[in-house]
Amino acid sequence: MIEINNQTNESVDTVFIKRVIQKVLKLEGKQKVSVSVALVASSQARDLNRKYRKQEYVPDVLSFEDGDMGLGELVLCPEKIRADSEKYGITEKEELGRCVVHGVLHLLSYTHKTMQEKEEEYFGLLFK
Repeated sequence: MIEINNQTNESVDTVFIKRVIQKVLKLEGKQKVSVSVALVASSQARDLNRKYRKQEYVPDVLSFEDGDMGLGELVLCPEKIRADSEKYGITEKEELGRCVVHGVLHLLSYTHKTMQEKEEEYFGLLFK
């Protein structure tokens, strides 16, 4: 089950988010797990990043593993994702997809060192 809670006034394609999560989970052989997604404002994303990662910037995505309650939770910041899409010269949907793939791979316990290849592969499958 995938649950999405939009705590912002931003219009976000939640069907796309669910589709990306389902695709990554299927490719990883983890279809029967729950993932919750929170869409938050930049101030809340910064507060969570400060509290849990001791970092002082607004993140695009945070991942919180929780094996007891399902796979875990993704926290996405639509405001940051939009700004990054402009910065990188890609569509907002592409950047959203990249962040969701990245976050789900973290929930699956991948580290940055081990997931770059998978992230690129899955991103390619979403946007080819």
